[in-house]
Parts: sequence; C-alpha cells; structure tokens
Amino acid sequence: MIRPLAYCAEEDIAAYAKAMKFPTVPCTLCDEQPDLQRRAMGELLDGLEQRFPSVRQSILRALGDVRPDHLLDRNLHDFSKNAAGSAEPVERVERKKLPLV
Repeated sequence: MIRPLAYCAEEDIAAYAKAMKFPTVPCTLCDEQPDLQRRAMGELLDGLEQRFPSVRQSILRALGDVRPDHLLDRNLHDFSKNAAGSAEPVERVERKKLPLV
C-alpha cells in the first residue's frame, strides 16, 4: 500500500490517473509472486464490504487508534504470568494518544 493513498479508493486513483492521462506501466509483479496475497486480500475486503459497507473505513480508523495494551507484545506484558482462565488481570500500560496523520 502507498501510505499517503491509503485514504483513496483504488478505483478513484485509477479514474484520476486516466483523467490526467498519466502513462501507465502494466505490472503483473503481484500476480507472479506466489507468496503475495494482494489479490486475495482485495477479494476478502470486497466480500466484507458487501456485508459491512464501511469496513475499509473501520479498518483504517482502527489503524489510527492502536492501543499498546491491546497488542500481544511480550515487551509490554509478561503473558506467562497470566494463564488463560486466571482471575488475576494483566498489568495495563498507560495509553498514549497518537496524532492522526
């Protein structure tokens, strides 16, 4: 993903490039590399968007609101001390507000 264009729909970018008559370079790189899942992820998001029309915006919004205490980061928490089913809570890390870019 080109990060500054994360807020733009792919079809909007294509329409803009066509309107501006930008030269296009055909790229099959993503399709030729067997380990890449770009097309599958696009299809997954398209399917989700049929059921949940604003799923892309929700995902993007969630990426801007990362909370360290919600991550499985062993540098922040010692999860071995809190086995599943334990009544003792994991120590929480102070949440810092990050600016939206």
